[in-house]
Amino acid sequence: MGKCLLQDFHQYAGYLVFCLCLALWLIASSSFRRKLVVDHTAGVYRFYIHGHLRHQGPLHQIYIRMRAQKSGQGRLLYKLILHGYKIEEQQMSGFCEKYEVLEILGRRMASKLNINYFDYQDVSTRHLVNQWPKRHTIAEEEAAPV
Repeated sequence: MGKCLLQDFHQYAGYLVFCLCLALWLIASSSFRRKLVVDHTAGVYRFYIHGHLRHQGPLHQIYIRMRAQKSGQGRLLYKLILHGYKIEEQQMSGFCEKYEVLEILGRRMASKLNINYFDYQDVSTRHLVNQWPKRHTIAEEEAAPV
C-alpha cells in the first residue's frame, strides 16, 4: 500500500512542478500592469507599464475603433478596441453580432473621454472625430528650438 502511494507521488511530481512554475509565471507577468491616463486639462495621454511612463502624446493619437471579423458561418462579428500611437491594442468588448449596440457604446465612450471613434470601415460617415492634430504655422516652426 505504501509503495503504491510513493509511485503515485513520483508519477505526479512533474505535473506539480509544472503547475508551480506556471503559477509563478502568471503572478510575475500580471505584475506588469498597463495604465492609460487621459489628461483633458493638458490635452495629453500618458501610457504607463509597471508604473513607468512609456509614452506621452496628444489626445488625437489615441482612439476607439470598431473591429469586424467574419465568423465560420459568414456573419460579421464586431468588437471595440482602444488603440493609439505607442500603446498596445486593448480589447474593450468581446465579439458581438449587434453592430448598433456596440457603435452606440463606442461613440458614447469616445465622446465622454473626448477621444476619436472610428468605424470598422476605413471610409465611413460614422466616424466621430473629437481631436484634430494642431496645425503649426511657418513662424511657429522657425521659432521652435531645434
